[in-house]
Amino acid sequence: MKLRISTLTRDLSSREKVAFYVPLVWLCAVVFLSLAAPLLTMRVELKELPVVKPTPVSTSTTTPTGNTQNPGGVTNLGGGGSATTTAPVTSTTVAGTTTTSPSSSSTSNEAVTEKRLVAVDPIIPIPGFKLKPWDRSWETVKEIPSPRIPGEGPSGDHWLGTDELGRDMLSRLIWGGRVALAVGIVSVLVAMVIGGSLGMLSGYLRGRTETFLMTIVGSLLAFPALILVIAIVAFLGQDLQNIVLAIAVVAIPSFARISYANTLAAAQREYVLAARSLGASRFRILRREILPNIFLPLSAYALVVTAVAIVAEGGLAFLGLSVPDPKPSWGSMINDGRKPLTLDGTWHISFIPAIVMFLTVLSLNLIVDRIRQIAEGKESKL
Repeated sequence: MKLRISTLTRDLSSREKVAFYVPLVWLCAVVFLSLAAPLLTMRVELKELPVVKPTPVSTSTTTPTGNTQNPGGVTNLGGGGSATTTAPVTSTTVAGTTTTSPSSSSTSNEAVTEKRLVAVDPIIPIPGFKLKPWDRSWETVKEIPSPRIPGEGPSGDHWLGTDELGRDMLSRLIWGGRVALAVGIVSVLVAMVIGGSLGMLSGYLRGRTETFLMTIVGSLLAFPALILVIAIVAFLGQDLQNIVLAIAVVAIPSFARISYANTLAAAQREYVLAARSLGASRFRILRREILPNIFLPLSAYALVVTAVAIVAEGGLAFLGLSVPDPKPSWGSMINDGRKPLTLDGTWHISFIPAIVMFLTVLSLNLIVDRIRQIAEGKESKL
């Protein structure tokens, strides 16, 4: 069964459609801004720029060796002849007498190139919207007219204000969304593929395969999930790949259980028995008959686990076990808001990332409710 927007909004009233489309638009906005963050962020690059530097130029005049007053800068070439005066000296002859006086030095402009840090417009410039860099590299560019102020509230230059180090909150929220989505989506996909495959094999093959695989799944479910995630991250190190791996390992048993239960029900359906009587192979029955009928429940559960994975990553970041600084994440931003307690008006440092995480998780749960309703209606028709 293909999952389309028209299928999800079928038989919904106007109010229910609004309750469905608003979370969907929010999720689409979060995903788009997170994926397009490198294209929307202004950059700081080291470029060679032409710079004009003034260079002094010396001037010289020749005077006779008569009654000459030489206040300075005169070099006698020896004997008679002439003397050469160099800048800053000029000579003037009055009534047969030559006098010298200091003159202004002359300069000429020389064009050279020099490496400087400059602000570069984003790859996709949007009028009125220039996303600042998420780290403190912005401060290295002295030409930026507005310096960063730690704990500054929302303003025209920083739409959501700055954090305790003066970094732009909007930019860090968007870049932190990349971490949350990477952990939520990738870990759930890995767990869904591995756990779903194990559950399908156990539910369809039965026998020793079922006993062996379900024993492993039960053992993993018996272990405390939070302790297991912290242990894996602490052992492998604070890295995005390790966090994804830890959450995927914890989520595999639950997907295996969901897939196992739905496979047991689907394996006794008439269409599966008919395909088996026609001589279809086990792989064909699993791929063509069982998988399409358990995919919808797995998809609904996957969105629930995605929301849990986002919250789990935020919890790890709050404990200091997520991506290391200065890389932003929603959990670390919430934790950073606890530090500047002595600053006035810094409520937004923790509140804004917390409300963004809350709205994202709530949107996922609202969409899951609608998918679950469709799956239950489809199940009742079989």
